[in-house]
Amino acid sequence: MRQRVLVSIPIILAAAALLWGLSQRRAAGMVQNALEASYQQDFYDLLDQAEQLQATLGKALVANSPGEQTALLTEVWFRASLAQESLGRLPVRDLDLNATRKFFMQMGDYARVLARRTAEG
Repeated sequence: MRQRVLVSIPIILAAAALLWGLSQRRAAGMVQNALEASYQQDFYDLLDQAEQLQATLGKALVANSPGEQTALLTEVWFRASLAQESLGRLPVRDLDLNATRKFFMQMGDYARVLARRTAEG
């Protein structure tokens, strides 16, 4: 009887370790999938902000009143900020995106200055 217990303890421990290892592997896979989904969402957010920026800039060029121009330029400033945030969350190490970040920052700053000047007359 005692010999059976001594043999079954290592078997039970090995089975428990195997189950624990499998559950950890599954959890790691789920975390990796969630992280990848987050990165893809950030990328598509960046694309959406860039498209919205293009459309809003086009609208600002043809706006008739200073009030419309101010509102549209303020939206450009806001969207440039969002695009810059989305770009910053991407896990891109090989590419140098400093020029793109700088472009979004300059676009937002310029739109803010133009909106303020338009609002002041």
